[in-house]
Amino acid sequence: MGSTLLASAEGVPAGLLSPRPTQMVADVTVFYSALDAIVPAEQCLVFAAASGCELIEMPQAGHFDFVHPETDAGRAVIKFFKGLNDGP
Repeated sequence: MGSTLLASAEGVPAGLLSPRPTQMVADVTVFYSALDAIVPAEQCLVFAAASGCELIEMPQAGHFDFVHPETDAGRAVIKFFKGLNDGP
């Protein structure tokens, strides 16, 4: 997994990259889309398979839609974080 993710880090100085496996110490949720031209969906799927994180697919979202509150993807992210405050 590490080599796959590192291979996609074009332009990042090699000294900043580490193939060492790390242990997740917090729950991780990844929002992704097949239409994301910056982070390929395959990279998200590989990461999820290796880490066990939760994946939420937003099929019609572009990369920056997830941080724009006026898009469906942005509203889904906001709803997700608001739901974390509801507790168990």
